[in-house]
Amino acid sequence: MDDLKNIPVKAEINSDTFPKIKVDLRTPLESAFWWLTVLSAASIAGAWALSSGEKFAQQWPSIVAVSVLGQIVFGSLYFNTDNYYIFDLVSREMFYHFRFFFFTKVDFVARFEDIHAVTFSGRIDSGDQDESYAYRVMCVLHTGQTLYLSDETDEDLGGHDKIARKISAITGADYLMGLPGHSAVVKREGDRFSFSFRECSEVDPPGRAALEIGVGSVYLAMAIALGKKAPAIISFLKSIFG
Repeated sequence: MDDLKNIPVKAEINSDTFPKIKVDLRTPLESAFWWLTVLSAASIAGAWALSSGEKFAQQWPSIVAVSVLGQIVFGSLYFNTDNYYIFDLVSREMFYHFRFFFFTKVDFVARFEDIHAVTFSGRIDSGDQDESYAYRVMCVLHTGQTLYLSDETDEDLGGHDKIARKISAITGADYLMGLPGHSAVVKREGDRFSFSFRECSEVDPPGRAALEIGVGSVYLAMAIALGKKAPAIISFLKSIFG
């Protein structure tokens, strides 16, 4: 199966050359597992850095132990989760592939003719001090439902535009070029859906940064709770491992 990112924009895309095309992206579930793995590694480093302080003499061994376990568990979850879209050019249908360890499921999403329009949309990146924008590709179906078809990345207008153009060529959906600093809004034109554009605003729905902050906050709360319960955790670990 060919990956959309590896297909040139000017390539002749048809069912003979590309029977099935994969559109891979990091879903919220995969992103959460990734950041929990990274935070586990950071917790190990932080605990070792503070291990010499008397104040943390009781806390750091338990935090290290739990962080190592977390890195193993969350790392395994991340590397054994694989979700992506499939464009089947033979049947002219779009599917969603979900894999979690040994469980795999492929669901029908839409026929190509039911994908009305594709573009890229922006959002103010609240994770940066200076105002910048993050973009991702999106399409709208005949029901008015929107789907995101790329990872959200900073300022990569050209890359997202290429993905949108290729998806348009594959499906026959209307291609609308996104605008820098603008977000796409679904609108109806007769019996079809399309997009209009408006300037990005701070009140737009949160994206990648909100997920990162949320995961980080949950992990920090867990670390604080573990620190307070350190003596009990150490006693429990000693009872198991001697």
